[in-house]
Amino acid sequence: MMRKISVSWPRSYVAVALGLAAMLVAGWLLGSVVPQKVLAGRAYETARSCPAGEAGAAARDCLSSARGTLERTWKGEGRNPRAHAEVVTADGRRLEFRLDDGEHTGFAPKGTAVLLVSWRGEVRHLNYTPAGATHTVFTDANPRTAHGGALAWGLGLAFGGAGFALLGLQGRRYEPGGSRAGEPEPMFLQPAQVPALMLIMLGICAGVLASYGDPVGTALKRTGWMAAGAVVVGALMALYLRVRPARPTGPVTVAPRRPDRDRTFPVRVLGDTSGPGGHPRHSHLVAGPGGLLAYTNDPTGAFRREELPPGLVLEQVRHWHLSDPTRPLNTAEAKDFRVVQLRDGDRELLLAVHRRQAPWVLGALETRRDSRHPAPPDGR
Repeated sequence: MMRKISVSWPRSYVAVALGLAAMLVAGWLLGSVVPQKVLAGRAYETARSCPAGEAGAAARDCLSSARGTLERTWKGEGRNPRAHAEVVTADGRRLEFRLDDGEHTGFAPKGTAVLLVSWRGEVRHLNYTPAGATHTVFTDANPRTAHGGALAWGLGLAFGGAGFALLGLQGRRYEPGGSRAGEPEPMFLQPAQVPALMLIMLGICAGVLASYGDPVGTALKRTGWMAAGAVVVGALMALYLRVRPARPTGPVTVAPRRPDRDRTFPVRVLGDTSGPGGHPRHSHLVAGPGGLLAYTNDPTGAFRREELPPGLVLEQVRHWHLSDPTRPLNTAEAKDFRVVQLRDGDRELLLAVHRRQAPWVLGALETRRDSRHPAPPDGR
């Protein structure tokens, strides 16, 4: 895959835009949705029973009740199954309810008399009185915990969005057109990226804890403690990343070895998305006698060869760079693979091969060069 040097829309701008959009949504959730749901929960907790005979709009903010009989309880399906209950009312209607998170099946046997308590047109909880003591089972329309979902998304998007925006601003330095584009940089996490990572992790943890529907003050207090912990952990991580030995990023000296037979080995053509589904079109490279260099998808190298252009010129052999169009799959690949940087006019070709195979590629290139420029006869 040959790629032309050009400046495209930086992915860092996309990260910054997504981060800012996430923070805007978080502001709406935390500033509008959560307060409304908290106020609704307080109104529910202070609501009184509806006066006898009152109905319609005047009765929406009071607690109305209807008698029924518990028919059955069961567990729902899915990745996060919830408990369900079916109740038969006094007038013969069958009503099914999904219970609040934390409620379980088997809270009462079949045939237990229950009281359906409604507020603002929805059944909010079920009351039953075994042995003279009143027990309450909340449905998933529990106003006291309804703010949990909005608060979780708000905190998660606020911290996570800030982290993504910060990562985008930092990543701009290493993309084409950035202030440090083209410089070899370590591949993975850098000390300057630790704050962004901590913000993203804090958003995930704060969102998970807030989703349980605890009071807002409790959720914010936990978030504050987690933020303090993130500062300590982030400082230690940044210190470790700063003092650890740097990964080599410069050019690599490789002694060419001219292939005495066809040798087939895996290759990653950096930036190649011309294959099915946007994947690389070729998976292997064949280096053979006479300067043979050919792509193939056959691990044996015997079939479906596509020879590389004859005018390739070797620029250098180096380690993977952060600005390369394709990232390594793992740390081992970044350490053990070498990038053979080639050029054909204004086109650049980057072949990532294992360090043990790089000498065969250079040997085939050397044979090609000698065939184009043969040595002069003796005496001339």
